[in-house]
Amino acid sequence: MSVSLTGKAYCPGIQLNGKSNNNQIAMQKQIKALKISIMNEFILPSMSGQWETLHNNLHLVKKYYRKLNYYYDLYKIEELSVYTDMLQLLEALASSQTLLASYDSSYSSNDMKTEMIQTVFKTSAIKLRPEFEIYNSIFGRPDKALDQVYNIKVINEIQSMLEQNDMTYDKIKLHIETYYDLKMLY
Repeated sequence: MSVSLTGKAYCPGIQLNGKSNNNQIAMQKQIKALKISIMNEFILPSMSGQWETLHNNLHLVKKYYRKLNYYYDLYKIEELSVYTDMLQLLEALASSQTLLASYDSSYSSNDMKTEMIQTVFKTSAIKLRPEFEIYNSIFGRPDKALDQVYNIKVINEIQSMLEQNDMTYDKIKLHIETYYDLKMLY
């Protein structure tokens, strides 16, 4: 490895054993250029929400599949199979986004009921801690109007059961239903 007058590192292509490694350098440059173009044309637009750019670049996917498979077959670099999987994921993501966009456009109107459905559809669900989710699925959510609250003893027991190895939802549900009665909780 040497440094040029511009400050950039470069490899002259000669090893101590006298063999040239110019082919390896060319291969590294080609693979690096392929990865950069995949990042610029697919991954970055999807991460930044530029769906139109992603859709416009989808016609290039087959070309990239061919290049990735060619380089993988030639050099057996596992990272290239990860890029193939990412491209498949991004294709699925783009088709899902298209479906959602068509759903939004087909249900857009000035009707108040439709607007409420769109709001509910676009809002992500709020997740509680796992012990509260399990409690809700077994006993239901406490009703604030009836001044019901979570039974902390049950929550703590569910939490301790979650920390145990080989614990499943069915085991937790069976144990909690066996030892606690719904009427006694509230």
